[in-house]
Amino acid sequence: MKMRQFPKGVGQYCDQHGKVRTRARRKGWPTYYFKTDPGTDEFEAELRAWIAGTIQRPELGVTRTRHGSVSFLIAKYYRSAEFVGLSESTKVTYKNITERFREEHGDKPIAALKREHVRAIVAKRANTPAAANNLLRMLKIPMRFAVNEGLRSDDPTLGVRGVRNRTDGFHTWSEEEIAAFEIVYPPETRARLAFALLLYAGQRRSDLIRMGRQNVRDGRIAVHQ
Repeated sequence: MKMRQFPKGVGQYCDQHGKVRTRARRKGWPTYYFKTDPGTDEFEAELRAWIAGTIQRPELGVTRTRHGSVSFLIAKYYRSAEFVGLSESTKVTYKNITERFREEHGDKPIAALKREHVRAIVAKRANTPAAANNLLRMLKIPMRFAVNEGLRSDDPTLGVRGVRNRTDGFHTWSEEEIAAFEIVYPPETRARLAFALLLYAGQRRSDLIRMGRQNVRDGRIAVHQ
């Protein structure tokens, strides 16, 4: 079957029930799920509205979700002072995790979520311990928010342990490995620049990616963490 060509950011996938769904993604916006089927006039109108940005923004609001659902809680959290006060990079990180969880469990009532459910959700991702633990850490935030907002009387993430990540840690490069990297990537390459900054500036990655010419002053690098 010939697949339909969609604009950039729009595509189709099969959900957990085997149903083909159409969704759209745009940097800085929540994932949008189309309500109509491709090939219809209604879909074309919905697509034009998404491209124009007139129907995606309300997806963050609580008016488009069922009151008391997981999706309702996440939408309400997005509108909270706690979330709004975060840095833009942190917001994107949070949304990348919560939107995937929302996609799978958004229609379920938040009051019905139990500790054993959280354990099962985390255990389902046991083959990727880092992802499982990131999800658990992220779930703790809206669940505490739910308790504060009176949407729940308890926090179902309390007492749930993360997945043990069996690792020896990150390998520390030897002088020979550093020399080999420098041979492959000469000073004028971006890879060498990133490597040198990481090796000699001693900054966190989150600070390093924001560094630029504005941080060079009088021949020195000045960074505010």
